[in-house]
Amino acid sequence: MNRNKNMLNVLMVTARYFPDIGGIETHVHEVGRRLASNGINITLLTTMPHALSTPLPREMVVEGMRVIRVRSWPSERDYPIAHICSTNSDACGQKSRDPIRGYVS
Repeated sequence: MNRNKNMLNVLMVTARYFPDIGGIETHVHEVGRRLASNGINITLLTTMPHALSTPLPREMVVEGMRVIRVRSWPSERDYPIAHICSTNSDACGQKSRDPIRGYVS
């Protein structure tokens, strides 16, 4: 993975990525690895899988792509929202409002 500042940088965002298997996961992987093999800096932002007994690392390199995984909420739903902490976000431990269940921690 070459991080040359003069090269094109691409951020790919997907709700799920390998080891989850599906059409979008495969498409993102194939496009990303081909771009990376042509010298483009690829960063893939995705969510942490919930069903694994051993968690994956937060950051890793897969076939020349930098993969960053963030927690998602709610874990039991099929529409994950990535939790990224910032000064203007309630994703860092404060209570959040779920439109269905009310306020949750």
